[in-house]
Amino acid sequence: MKLNTKNILSFVFTNLNLNTELHSYQFLPDSISKIEYFSILFFDRTLKLDDPVGAISAHGIVGILGVLVVPWTNSEASLLPQIVGVVSIAGFTFITSYIAISVINSVLPIRASDEEQYVGLDVSEIGVEAYPEFK
Repeated sequence: MKLNTKNILSFVFTNLNLNTELHSYQFLPDSISKIEYFSILFFDRTLKLDDPVGAISAHGIVGILGVLVVPWTNSEASLLPQIVGVVSIAGFTFITSYIAISVINSVLPIRASDEEQYVGLDVSEIGVEAYPEFK
């Protein structure tokens, strides 16, 4: 996962337009990759979230850090509007996703029942055992 983190960050910092000299910000890619790596471990091992490709850390954590870095690289930007933007986008996304998932779940349950999981979704959904040799 760490290799993936460095690759993602190289894309981010390749497209970053710094208004100041680049050498003063050389610590950023390595620092942010460490933050992202530990956030992947936190979401995976501590919170037990199912995020096999590290998308929460790659897009969420690094996206937030990218927005908060803007005032360092642009003298016309300030930190408070950046924080307000991060909080408002996160709030809007959470509320909208929660409503959408609730509506979908009320019409058709998203999660399979325990019985369906035990029998296997291949049997309960299409009536065929996909891997009978593994019983």
